Amino acid sequence: STQLDAEDTLRSVAASFGLEHEGLTKSSLLKNLEDFLAAAARQGKRALLVVDEAQNLTPRAVEELRMLSNFQLGSHPLLQTLLLGQPEFRTTLQTHPNLE
Repeated sequence: STQLDAEDTLRSVAASFGLEHEGLTKSSLLKNLEDFLAAAARQGKRALLVVDEAQNLTPRAVEELRMLSNFQLGSHPLLQTLLLGQPEFRTTLQTHPNLE
């Protein structure tokens, strides 16, 4: 669901990967995600997050998803994110240039 606030979007990502997410602080949630993604990378796996209906995301939620791209193992990103949405999503990106 893309009708979530920024932190709930992170919880949804964690849940999608089968991670503990309920009742955790944001920092614990991010640590769980980073640990999971790093473990997957060490096993030679690549993680892909696909978000459909991205035009419904709030700018803060898009920023949280963008920040997940900062997780790296050495110089290799741990997560690839694919945002799919209607043309209205361009408006979000254009009015918040730090998201591009």
